[in-house]
Amino acid sequence: FDQNTRQPIVTFRFNSNGARRFAATTQAAVGQPFAIVLDNQVISAPRINEPILGGSGQISGSFTVQQANDLAILLRAGALPAPLKVVEERTVGPSLGQDSIEAGKLAAFVAAGLVAVFMVAVYGLFGLFALVALAVHVTLMFASAIAAIDKGFTHALGTIMDANVTSLATGSILFLLGGSGPVRGFAVTYILGLLTTVFTAYTLTRLMIAWWVKWQRPAKLPI
Repeated sequence: FDQNTRQPIVTFRFNSNGARRFAATTQAAVGQPFAIVLDNQVISAPRINEPILGGSGQISGSFTVQQANDLAILLRAGALPAPLKVVEERTVGPSLGQDSIEAGKLAAFVAAGLVAVFMVAVYGLFGLFALVALAVHVTLMFASAIAAIDKGFTHALGTIMDANVTSLATGSILFLLGGSGPVRGFAVTYILGLLTTVFTAYTLTRLMIAWWVKWQRPAKLPI
């Protein structure tokens, strides 16, 4: 801002070589407009009021703050567009991307398996203890819920899911808020084991009971 008029202004400064050339130009063109050209377009044409001999000056006028900032940015930027010269051009087929996707999938599965094995091996002892108890609990719930195989498993599934939602929530909270490695490792082992146990109990146990009923043909189930 100008100290006298309190209006926005744009200041500029030349180096020594530019200061000499600008001084000679302004001495010869006092009272005339001085066009500032960027990319063959006039962005400003202030009038030269007096010779500018010190290498620095200011552009004043009826500027808003935004207009003054825009002009200052253009003065600093110089010639922004640059010609593009093609040095090399290649065409890559889609097979390269597909190979990368397949390799990424394989790496993800391998990494997930290795991480799971590592976590179980290092931190999973107490998680395995909890899972053994959970597996026994699930089996007992199935045994007490099924009177007929299909009907019993259908009703038992809802009961099992209701019973294990809280366990899954507990394991998730331990993983998110556990902080330390052993606690989070226990949570990972517990959650993976919980999901595996519920799935295995509902599928493999159902097949085993169906096989037993088919071959043994019991008059009643020993429940």
